[in-house]
Amino acid sequence: MSLIKNNFSNYLYSLWTAGGIKRGDKLLIHSNLKNILLDLKKKKFSFTVEDIIFNLLDFLGQEGTLIFPSFSFKFVDSKFFSLKKTKSEMGIMSETARKLAKQNRTWHPIYSFSILGNVPNAEIKKKNYSALGNKSIFNWIIQNDGKIILIDLADQNSMTIYHHIEEINNADWRFHKIFEGNYIDWNENRTLVKAKTFVRKDKDAITTNVLGMQNYLMEKKLYFCQFKNSIKGIRSIKAKVVKTSVEKILKNNGAEGMLYTTK
Repeated sequence: MSLIKNNFSNYLYSLWTAGGIKRGDKLLIHSNLKNILLDLKKKKFSFTVEDIIFNLLDFLGQEGTLIFPSFSFKFVDSKFFSLKKTKSEMGIMSETARKLAKQNRTWHPIYSFSILGNVPNAEIKKKNYSALGNKSIFNWIIQNDGKIILIDLADQNSMTIYHHIEEINNADWRFHKIFEGNYIDWNENRTLVKAKTFVRKDKDAITTNVLGMQNYLMEKKLYFCQFKNSIKGIRSIKAKVVKTSVEKILKNNGAEGMLYTTK
């Protein structure tokens, strides 16, 4: 390995460590790579986004897992989704991971995930008709003591796991909405499918706003932050901790102002 390549690797390793990532971790990662890419270019490193992903996989080791949201909301209007060809709308790192993961993409036509590393194949192939329910990858990451990783993103732009917890606790400001459309699987078979998501009952009166929840997790020091109590840089939190914290808020009827606001 050249000195430059070694420096690139070590620099990224230091970032992962600063964000609370450890060898063997199972990670669900939400990312905005803009600042990392700028830093790497300033340091005159020659690299691709694939290099960054492979570096993180190497850091995690054989027991580690990377799960990327490869969400596409076009199915709602276009009524069309292709497991192979529909691109992720979740940024360059997510779209790059989707291509690298190949057929390791979960089923849902709106809320799919691309997976690299150590996840049972049966988990990937599940048909989770409900995007955020107990058959979704959110349940797996919680049950397997995984972490949520955020790179330069506020909770408002990333923490979809909140909606998973709302669904499994039957949050009364949301309901199951069915979307129907054409679905093309890995074998190029086209079928008409129905898929559910857990949406707000009144979008004019209810706004998703999780700043209160973000502040709560920060104040309780439940996030491991690269920069103290900051959404800048990399931060991490155990998925089980998120579940316990959100359920506590729900149980105490404190969701308004923490998970949503009303007009």
